[in-house]
Amino acid sequence: MPLDLKVLQAFHTPLVVTMLPHIDNKVLTDIIYSLRDAGLLYGGGGLGGLQTQGNILKIDREPVRQLGEAFAEMIAQLGVANILQMVGWAVLGRPGDMSLDQPHHHLPYHYSAVYYPKVPALTAPEGNIVFFDPRETFAGGQPVQLPPQEGMMVLFPSWLKHSVVPLHYAKDDRISISLNAIIGVLGDADNYPPHRAKKREPGAPGPQEFDPASPEQFGYPGNQ
Repeated sequence: MPLDLKVLQAFHTPLVVTMLPHIDNKVLTDIIYSLRDAGLLYGGGGLGGLQTQGNILKIDREPVRQLGEAFAEMIAQLGVANILQMVGWAVLGRPGDMSLDQPHHHLPYHYSAVYYPKVPALTAPEGNIVFFDPRETFAGGQPVQLPPQEGMMVLFPSWLKHSVVPLHYAKDDRISISLNAIIGVLGDADNYPPHRAKKREPGAPGPQEFDPASPEQFGYPGNQ
């Protein structure tokens, strides 16, 4: 005899999208290319493309400050306070980078976002950010894809798995800036380790990591 089943939709996963027309994307793009030209981006196993080192939000330039402020404002407009830590890094995705990103999440952070200062002409679905159904095999929902636009920011919970469709046909680079935030009790900040964007094991051999907050190390383009 069939059971009398009642199916409840218990939780909703938000994707919050906004445009940031006040941010100077040319300056952000110039900063990332200047770091590339100085040999301060890195790539490696599974990364696809090139990534900045350290916390990009420490770069003392107006568009970077505005980006961090917009990230905090988006979180605040969701009714969330007490941001303990915000970190970020840029990803330079080049034509031919066939594995831009494997599905992954950003735990142990709480809120994450991606911002697009440069988007070339794309042939759908290349360059799309893809979000996967967190219910996985229980529901088997189809992934949600969002095509990037210059000046667009997408906010999502850090546990939500996502990836990027590789650039199969694009003739130019796609640049994104990934952001993470820790939310909690103000006195609890010391319990969270600082962000380590250089993706290698602690103590592993390698060059000294570049500190984006050190102006004596590197002169960034753009106005203060």
